Amino acid sequence: MARAEVLHWTPIDYLGDHKTWGLTLEEHGAYCLLLWHMWTSSDEQCTFPLDYKALATIWRTSPESAERLVDVLAMGPMAVLKVRTKRGSGYLWSKRLYEQANQARIFREKQAEKGRKSGVVRSNNARTTVEQRLDSGSTTNEPSLSRNHVARKRVARPGSHAAIVDNVKAAYHDKRWPEQAETEIVAFIESGGDTDRLIAALKCVPKTHNQSLRYIIADGVWQQFEPKTPEKRPCYVCNGTRVFNGQPCEVCS
Repeated sequence: MARAEVLHWTPIDYLGDHKTWGLTLEEHGAYCLLLWHMWTSSDEQCTFPLDYKALATIWRTSPESAERLVDVLAMGPMAVLKVRTKRGSGYLWSKRLYEQANQARIFREKQAEKGRKSGVVRSNNARTTVEQRLDSGSTTNEPSLSRNHVARKRVARPGSHAAIVDNVKAAYHDKRWPEQAETEIVAFIESGGDTDRLIAALKCVPKTHNQSLRYIIADGVWQQFEPKTPEKRPCYVCNGTRVFNGQPCEVCS
């Protein structure tokens, strides 16, 4: 599997993750150092063996201290890592690095596809120009399609999500990092998410909740604030069977 050597993770991405806010200076350092080892040492670029001696080696500490740091980083509701098991062996897993590796893979595939399509376009254009000259018997230099001409022919990306993105952003009180929020909203829409439910839930989030819009969507926390729909029950008199002029009675309806 091709590896992504460059990690496109900005300081805003790190500081915008509310789960890192409670870490101490030592825990921040241990977390970042472990991420770099995951990215450069594992095939998946997001895992590291749950081996306290190995962790103690990269953290320059004792196995006991390494175990304590793992408890902080991988346990509890604010954990920034997860502990998983494969073939009887435990390992640490980073959701953020997993997403970054996938994005890098998708980017490489798109770039490769663009290269193949560009090669086909240039080949077809060159062949067509030669065929036209042979058919006409003319040796006049005819301009061929340039890269800029091909680029202008490309269809612009539709902005059909713009209105929905604005509505979602307007429903949430935290306006930080708008570009990252827009990216997450578009991903939510394209994955088939119910934006009406999302907007209704965001309007119910209290202003004391300080999670940014990007992560409240990405982590699925918004679902905890969905307004509850009152349950409709038939009236105790007719149990929903009585009708008046072809319609249920007012009590039942």
